Amino acid sequence: MASLSDLPGRRSVAARWAVLLRASRPTGAGLIAATSLLPLAAPLLPPPALASSPAAWAAYDTTVRAACRAASTLAGPIERGERLDLPGPGLSLLLLEGRYPQPHMQGKRGLELCVYEQATRRASVADAARLLGPLANSSAAGRPALGPPGMAPTRP
Repeated sequence: MASLSDLPGRRSVAARWAVLLRASRPTGAGLIAATSLLPLAAPLLPPPALASSPAAWAAYDTTVRAACRAASTLAGPIERGERLDLPGPGLSLLLLEGRYPQPHMQGKRGLELCVYEQATRRASVADAARLLGPLANSSAAGRPALGPPGMAPTRP
């Protein structure tokens, strides 16, 4: 094998490295040995990036929204906000708003959180009004009502 000092004349460093690389290129049995290691190195390489097209995302969004509306217990549910995707567990979340259909609820507005599972392609809903907490200046179950932010709660 050649070394940098064996190269004649005043060649550039790049030219010297090119000569070295040509001299160290495997041939014959060495080339076969080098190529036979490629399948062993493949698991060490990162997986190829998988990207979906905008059309695929639009179709998925339509699927999630339709499944959530179908699973909703609210009358006339509509989506509020954008879909939230949790990539680890493969879940998509969507907030729905509608009216409670039960007669005793007298058509009050309701919120539901829809959880869509990508693996099973099923949607589940849960009442989301509890996520907002008690409404300002209202008393629920004997608890003090909340005043404006930064103020102490008032007693009924």
